[in-house]
Amino acid sequence: MQRCSGRLVLMGVWLAIGATAACGDDDDDVTDTGPIDTGATDLGIDSGPPPADTGPRDASEPDDSGPPSLWYCVGDVEWPTATATSATFTISFIEILFGVSDAPPVDGLSVSACEGDSACAEPLATGTTDAMGEVELTIPLTPQGFRGFFRLTKDGFVSGSLFLLPPIVRSFVWWHGPWAVFRSTSFAEMASADGRPLDPTKGSVVVLSSDCNYLGGTTSAITTELDMTLDGAEPDAVLEHASIFYVVDPGTVTLVATRRATGEVVGTTEWVVVAGEISQGVLGPTPME
Repeated sequence: MQRCSGRLVLMGVWLAIGATAACGDDDDDVTDTGPIDTGATDLGIDSGPPPADTGPRDASEPDDSGPPSLWYCVGDVEWPTATATSATFTISFIEILFGVSDAPPVDGLSVSACEGDSACAEPLATGTTDAMGEVELTIPLTPQGFRGFFRLTKDGFVSGSLFLLPPIVRSFVWWHGPWAVFRSTSFAEMASADGRPLDPTKGSVVVLSSDCNYLGGTTSAITTELDMTLDGAEPDAVLEHASIFYVVDPGTVTLVATRRATGEVVGTTEWVVVAGEISQGVLGPTPME
């Protein structure tokens, strides 16, 4: 496992950007005065900072007189239910070029919302990014919200899937991006530079680490405190806040997030991996059975 590879600094910039403000048409959103939209405090879980005694606290927080732990929600997460029957929101994308500092927006990228069908034969909605790399989608919502993924395709680029948590329950997306897409040659160069050449019969996975703030906090939710495994395997490369698995067997995989300091499992999720493609997204504290 390679930790904090210098060759992946640019990719780290992309992932940090991916943790910025939420995006949607929710009337609760307020004028953006900084990197985080304060409208993110209402995701059906909590309408403000974590209240006292709502769940297990980190040992570093002996009482409620100081700032709440970033891990206050662990073991007490419940996904919200939908507050509407449909949702309209925007997601944005940039192109990562290996060895180049610029990350331009990607236009002409097809983005489909998919649920209950790993092949996405019948998407809920499909749109195409504009010159700013943005696409607006409107999708129907069940009471459980949207718990599927977004299919990403464009000629000359590595196709992929984007998995977002928490589930989308209204016109609001915390992790709106920009998310990265790669030209096929550029991603292959990156993998080779990290000593893990791509295998066309395998897929790749990039997972961003998050703390409890991704459930509706008012500060950035990216964290450097989690270790990720995929079906029990360690990543091929680790950034401060993201893990990369370059060569993964196709099919459904289980990702597990563990607090490095305590060894406590804080979240788990399942993604679908497709040969020759990139599955990417975010994982933080989740409901634990």
